[in-house]
Amino acid sequence: MKAVPMRPRARTSILPKPSARSAALVASADPPTLPRPRRPLRTPGLLSGMGALLLTLALGSTACSRATSAPAVPEGTVAAVEPTAVSDDRFAETLHTFLLDPQRGHTDKSLLAGLVQNQLARAQQRFAAGHTRAGEEALTGAFLLLQVGQSAPGMFANSALPLQRGADEAARVGNAGRARALYRRLEEILPEGRQRDDVIGHLAALDEWLQPTATMSPLQAAGRRQRAAVQEALVDSSPAVFDAAQKSILTWIRAAFASDVGERAPTTPADRDEALEAFRAVRSGSVILTGLHLRHGDPAGALAAFEDSDLLRIMPPVLRDRLERAAQGERNAWVDLFRIYDSAQRGGPQETSIDPDLATGAAWGAALGLYRSSPGETEAVMPLSMLLVDLGMSEVASTVLAKNLDAQVTSEALGWALALVLRAVVQEEQVGNLPAARRTFEYARPLLALAEEPRFAQVQPRPGRIEYVMGALEARSGDLDRALPRIQAAVRSFPTVPAWISLANIERQRRHPEEAIQALQMAIKLAQAGADPIAEAEAEELIYQVERDRGDAVAAAQALRRALDRALGARQRQTPTENLARVERLLARILEHYGEILAARQAGERALEASRANARQIAASLTDMSRRALTWGDLRAARKATAEALAAQLPADDLVYIALWQRLLERRLGARTDGSSEEAFASLGDASGWTETLRRWGRGQLDDEGLMKAADNVVEEAEALFYVAMAQRTPQTPEGGAEQLRRVATSPAVDLVEVTIARDLLAPAPPTRLALPSDVQLP
Repeated sequence: MKAVPMRPRARTSILPKPSARSAALVASADPPTLPRPRRPLRTPGLLSGMGALLLTLALGSTACSRATSAPAVPEGTVAAVEPTAVSDDRFAETLHTFLLDPQRGHTDKSLLAGLVQNQLARAQQRFAAGHTRAGEEALTGAFLLLQVGQSAPGMFANSALPLQRGADEAARVGNAGRARALYRRLEEILPEGRQRDDVIGHLAALDEWLQPTATMSPLQAAGRRQRAAVQEALVDSSPAVFDAAQKSILTWIRAAFASDVGERAPTTPADRDEALEAFRAVRSGSVILTGLHLRHGDPAGALAAFEDSDLLRIMPPVLRDRLERAAQGERNAWVDLFRIYDSAQRGGPQETSIDPDLATGAAWGAALGLYRSSPGETEAVMPLSMLLVDLGMSEVASTVLAKNLDAQVTSEALGWALALVLRAVVQEEQVGNLPAARRTFEYARPLLALAEEPRFAQVQPRPGRIEYVMGALEARSGDLDRALPRIQAAVRSFPTVPAWISLANIERQRRHPEEAIQALQMAIKLAQAGADPIAEAEAEELIYQVERDRGDAVAAAQALRRALDRALGARQRQTPTENLARVERLLARILEHYGEILAARQAGERALEASRANARQIAASLTDMSRRALTWGDLRAARKATAEALAAQLPADDLVYIALWQRLLERRLGARTDGSSEEAFASLGDASGWTETLRRWGRGQLDDEGLMKAADNVVEEAEALFYVAMAQRTPQTPEGGAEQLRRVATSPAVDLVEVTIARDLLAPAPPTRLALPSDVQLP
């Protein structure tokens, strides 16, 4: 159901793979690929990354000294807080005031607690929807809202679910420090009982794991403790945990200097491990300690830590310079610090790279310091906006951009901002939070209006394109009342073939065939102007469907012939491989309408072969093959689609449908299963959310009533109704479920493949069979 794929930042992997479930992808035009925002601040003189800074690092000796304290915090006992609820509508504006004022988090902890709880609820929504990585990112975002000394008892009340998911995931991947911090939060808020006892057991196991083993040297033990302590301090913002992390880093660095590993040649694996640990400590220790302080926006604290520990002489001069200037509020110093740690998020050589979570935390602190040093400056808001999107606070990014970009903004910066908004809108919808996508879009309205001014006429992406994407997302959710005005606005300001086709699909579903055909004719004109015969054929095929459904056999036959001619013509051209798969799928669809099932199957086979090198295309081709098999009762093709989908390791939200359609067809034909659908279901052991619900229903672990009750939105309701209806079709009742299928066919969930199948199954038989024209030679 991911009809609007995008290219996120290379380091961001929280988005699920785009699914081939959309009918627009399976049998129609591929939507435009969204642009990737260029990374900001690429100006001469800035560091290219952490490597440039570390080239100046030199070995040396150090004396033991006291560790410095954490960044200054208000004195006194930390009192419990009663969180002030922050609604989704107030979240962006409220959080923005905290982002601007570094003291607000100390003076208004109740409101800060409300912000943290709102963000934790976002994390839980992502976890519940099956987007674990996205949930982890949002969870990290919640804790980054807290700086040292701002946490208080009561702040995490009623947040056990996201904390538990985050802790369990951290433990699963071996992130002991993060797991310990989250389990400790759970221990604080859980009542006495089994769940709390389990948490205490986890904490005991983590403490035991962190103890040095008999084979560890003092340096290696210090390295293990340092990594866990820093991971813990990134989540737990209490001064005691911060101090412990800082002390662990200094102990690790001193242990490296105390080791004699550099005076002897490594001859055993243990010697090599010791040498690597020493190298890591000396090369990365200063960057890690600085990152810990920057996570809390405290460059002065980092300098003090080095000075009080007699480590200034091993600090790279360029790093010291940036910290000193940032402590004075100099904008460019914050820029450089952000660049260093933002590049580190993408990793380096494993033996010297710093923890990506630490890099994220430090980049966040630097971005926040930059924004506070220069509010109102375009480049000063770019890093913070980008991180807000990455951490699941997209509408806050729109708010920050809209408040800081004005008529003096450059075209390049405005284009970057619009591209980020576009990415953010799609990203929120892909992780199941369409309301957040809507807020992100609405809060960016000032940017869209700005881009409509004549001097920004060349800025890309155009506001109309963003309007279209938002409308397409609304249509995909089944909210046609919201989608229609968005798509109408898009075709007025930035008409494209996909936008006109989307409008036609909406009007068709609203039972306005004339308006649908008019929109498709506009799509054809644009396709002809752009010399795009594939898009032209797709629009003609849709005209055929509209004319067929309203009973105009002559107009339908004419449209289908035009579609056939355009598809064959496009196929004969020098067509790129991706477009070849697309045109073969379209040709197969057209041949279905002519009743040429063997020829359609052959075209589907060619589409599959043309898709082999492209994951998205192979998913689309296999989904189309399976759809056609279910519609026409082609069990051999259905089984082949499932086997190929297993071999291609399709994502769960594609594979589950292909397996379901095979299972339904076997039931309809009274055929014994060949086991491939069950194999597909069994392979989806990690499925969650709606995908897991469908898997359970397909395996007979959930009945029809349970499936219908599990659906909690328009799209899922339409799917559930389709499967309940199709399950009634057996050799004894081949027309079973017809009434439910009629409801599916007219569902507002216009992008569902199930809607297409229901329409085809219920399509009225033409007065005379449409015969393939005699002058047409098929490949």
